[in-house]
Amino acid sequence: MKVFLSLFLLLLGISFAKDLIVVSTYPLYYPVKNIVKDSYRVDVLIKTSGDPHHYELNPDDMRRLSQASLLITLGVEPWERKLMGYAKRTLEARNWVFLEKAYGQTDPHFWLSPKRTIAYVQGLKGDFVDENKKRQYLKKLYALDHEYRKGLSSCKFNLLVSTHLSLGYLKDYGISSVGIAGLHAEEEPRPKDLARLIDLIKEKGLRYILVEKGFSSDAVNKIAKEARVEVLYINTSMLPEGNKDYIDFMLENLQTLRRALECR
Repeated sequence: MKVFLSLFLLLLGISFAKDLIVVSTYPLYYPVKNIVKDSYRVDVLIKTSGDPHHYELNPDDMRRLSQASLLITLGVEPWERKLMGYAKRTLEARNWVFLEKAYGQTDPHFWLSPKRTIAYVQGLKGDFVDENKKRQYLKKLYALDHEYRKGLSSCKFNLLVSTHLSLGYLKDYGISSVGIAGLHAEEEPRPKDLARLIDLIKEKGLRYILVEKGFSSDAVNKIAKEARVEVLYINTSMLPEGNKDYIDFMLENLQTLRRALECR
């Protein structure tokens, strides 16, 4: 009888096991987590603060991917191509989110524009989606988009200088940006590029430069010292902080942007 009961409980556990969805990065993970059916559990692939542009798969990644019924990724980084075939099914957000080009490369940082994140969530379709949850989450994203449009509509400046070219999608709100480095934060700028950037900061009268949380660079320190500007920190990777979600991080970023642009 005990053996029968144990077998029954084991089979019951298997039947109620939640299907696994793996999402490549935290910015893509948070929206998925908010709209899936209760019969699914969501995990993120890259859990560390390393550079996601050059991620290396490890055995644990491969194990989780092989257990996943669905993988959701952006599909623009070379390492993402290596993920194909591990999970039963793959969705690549590049197929429905319009991505911009910068210096001949695809800019992956679309989530820093609420407008593009709305498009991302709208394009998430399938039997894993709870349509009621999706509608409710989209309402929150529309409200966030409104906050960005209102908050960035009346500013002294419309130009940002950041560590690398991660803020290009703020063009959706009339904001331009230049990067100390290119699309990849680890790229070191040439001395003549630094000099040109320092001249630009002085010419425009900017008082702040933006640095991604967790990033440090001699180039940043050089610019801050020579251009006499203050460093502000912006969250682009959105690694977990307590119970904060995508919208929380984006509202914090908005306050930083408003300060950098000297908005009213």
